Amino acid sequence: MVTLPLRIWNSLKITRGGIGAWAGVVALMIGPSSSFPASDSVRVEKTVSGVRVRVSTRAPAQIAAFYEARGFSPAARQLIAKHCFIGVSIRNESGRVVWLEPGRWTITGRSAVGQAQSPLPEGYWRQKWREISLPAAQQTTFKWTQLPTIRDLQPNEPVGGNLTLSPITGKFSLEMTFDTNPDRKGDKLTVRFPGLFCPAGNDQTKR
Repeated sequence: MVTLPLRIWNSLKITRGGIGAWAGVVALMIGPSSSFPASDSVRVEKTVSGVRVRVSTRAPAQIAAFYEARGFSPAARQLIAKHCFIGVSIRNESGRVVWLEPGRWTITGRSAVGQAQSPLPEGYWRQKWREISLPAAQQTTFKWTQLPTIRDLQPNEPVGGNLTLSPITGKFSLEMTFDTNPDRKGDKLTVRFPGLFCPAGNDQTKR
């Protein structure tokens, strides 16, 4: 097993320990839904060197409804609906260790600032939740629906969760990079998803 600093191992233990409890929740978010038109979402799957990746985008109304069912306030849902959510499901079928680190992925397209960006980090949301005094239990709920910040995916290990992005207009591309092997010195894998977009949806955040 790869040797990592204690703080990283603690993070990995927490993430892996809770994955069973939250697997169904995440599946609801990134899987198909009959409550919203198919045109409101994009679902694409690719496999590169044994790493199978599925991405999907969801309308703001769908995301807001998901968190409303878990007791999030109108202020929290309005904040969430201003962002773009991408559901990601990954299974490592490569037979070797593959490193998941979404903070290194890049998004290019017509963003609000007109520049390439990365998924929003956990610290961004912590600050937003402090500003609206979101209860700690709901902050934890939101965190568990996001992709882990770092994980060494073992052979045949799956992982799923959301990426959140700043507002983007028009189509954009998502490029995922993965280091391989326990020491991260193996071949670097790249998976690209061009032509994604953040769907518009009916605003249900004020109910």
